[in-house]
Amino acid sequence: MRVEHWLYAGIAVGLAMLASLTVAQDRQKREERPEPKEVQFTTDDGVLIAGVYYPSSLGKEAAPVILLHMFGRNYDDWEPLIGTLREADFAVLILDFRAHRYSTRYDDRVVPPQLQKRMPLTLKRFRTATQLRAMVADVEAAKKWLLKRHNEGELNISRLCLVGAEFGATIATLWAYYDWSYGTVGFIKAGQDVKALVLLSPVVNYRGLKISEPIRQLQRAIPFMIAYGARDAKYRQQAERIWRLFRPVTPGGRRSQLVPLDTKLQGTFLLDPTLRFDLDKRIAQFLLRVQRELLVEWEPREGVED
Repeated sequence: MRVEHWLYAGIAVGLAMLASLTVAQDRQKREERPEPKEVQFTTDDGVLIAGVYYPSSLGKEAAPVILLHMFGRNYDDWEPLIGTLREADFAVLILDFRAHRYSTRYDDRVVPPQLQKRMPLTLKRFRTATQLRAMVADVEAAKKWLLKRHNEGELNISRLCLVGAEFGATIATLWAYYDWSYGTVGFIKAGQDVKALVLLSPVVNYRGLKISEPIRQLQRAIPFMIAYGARDAKYRQQAERIWRLFRPVTPGGRRSQLVPLDTKLQGTFLLDPTLRFDLDKRIAQFLLRVQRELLVEWEPREGVED
């Protein structure tokens, strides 16, 4: 009995030491993670886009994730998800779309001041499909900014993922379709970097911006996660309609997920921790699974402006 007592005591001490070591390692990992920094980059049409970049400690192995908010909202809505993605060591970039909060100025080097007065960056100027589509350029500018980080060895742009909420889901889909329309230009890789899309409360037609055909094409190659509040009939019907576009025989279709949640809330409000859906963890797990399945090596990109 005395031998068993000491044996059990030894096992308990060992487990306690292991747990303490794990906690210490996790704390050290958090302390070593680079600090976030505010960033700004210019779109091709001269809009200054403001954001925050959360670097990863994985360097060339890091997968970048761009988070795209709802119309009329801002990047603060992603706070419940950012911490979880950082714990999984993704490189995270959040931004305010043009005409939203911190992204309401032009770059004087691109757009003359006298012209800026005739084109104020206010939400009321973005109502039609053509006007809203301009925000696809904001994501393109974000990717170009990340490409520079890629060439500096901070991440691997070929592992890029997008997460969008409602309007942000529409823009994420349209830009991913644009990205996948390019493969290589000559011998230079120019696109097909998006490897997964997470759409929160997507709609088929957002003020004239339609995503059915882009999704039909994209699901052939990359997986989607679609989450929505199932108590709202409109969003439930929209999500189910989009889900019918997926084909289980395609590489993207068979790895995609439909996530109905028991609430009327939509978009980034689904991330509210008080709802206890743990959607942040489910998104991180989905993206991590996609990353584990990838066979992409880091290589420098040519044609990236300094």
